Amino acid sequence: CIVTVFYNMEASILRALGNSMIPLVFLIISSILNIGFDFWFIGGFDMGIKGAAYATLLSQLIAGLLCLLYIIRYCPQLHLSKDDFKVSRKMLGELMGSGTAMCLMYAVVNVGTVILQAGINGLGSDIIAAHVSARKISEINMMPIGTLSGTMATYASQNYGAGKMDRIREGMKKSRLLGFCWCALVLLVCSLFAEHLLKALTGSKNPVIIETGVRYLKWNVPFYAVLVVLGTTRSALQGIGSKVVPVISSSLEMIGKILVTCVFIDMFDYLAVCLSEPVVWIVCAIPVVIAFRARMREDCVR
Repeated sequence: CIVTVFYNMEASILRALGNSMIPLVFLIISSILNIGFDFWFIGGFDMGIKGAAYATLLSQLIAGLLCLLYIIRYCPQLHLSKDDFKVSRKMLGELMGSGTAMCLMYAVVNVGTVILQAGINGLGSDIIAAHVSARKISEINMMPIGTLSGTMATYASQNYGAGKMDRIREGMKKSRLLGFCWCALVLLVCSLFAEHLLKALTGSKNPVIIETGVRYLKWNVPFYAVLVVLGTTRSALQGIGSKVVPVISSSLEMIGKILVTCVFIDMFDYLAVCLSEPVVWIVCAIPVVIAFRARMREDCVR
């Protein structure tokens, strides 16, 4: 965990300076080394699961050290002096507030997902197998959307600090455009090949599993565009220092999933699960978009 924080903190600092390529290069090197260490520790030394853990730890440590060496060599503005170790209560409060808000935002969403899974577990083994498989496809589809959202947090904070509100608007438009293009591609692929993807992933020809998985994707994939708007806007709000609305939005998402688990699954079975995320995304996106527009207008007036 400490090693992961070590790399992520340095990578985030470099990205905040506008250098997103170097952390990616070091991450690719780390991934390749991880594979090599897996073969070495597991195959060569017969260390089993412990070897896999050591391989991951060592590869992440190397990525962190590479970032540190790069910062020392090429980023003099990040070199520390004695004065940098003086504690500023104001800065400490801002860091704790922003970090806590972002942590709560992701934690609340994940808690809702776990609760929803508990409701799905009562629908039978075929439904569970179908949902897990379809969810894996969905998570792969949503990875670029999550990346765009995370990027907007850094991008918005950089330009907010520089007072360039127009660039934040332009960045939002372009990130959404990229997200919508990806959504269109995913929609096309899933419309044509969802059944084949599920058969390949599950290794099953059980019609209940395949049809249920296709049903989930049919209801969720068309609403990825809403998720693009929600994710990029919520992250941008975090980037410009708005902490409350993103947490409220995430809390609404958790509450929606709890309602589906406790009430609507009993009434509508798996259809409630299929509709839960699209409905929640729409409900959560409304206050986030309103808050972002209001905040942008407010800052432009100043």
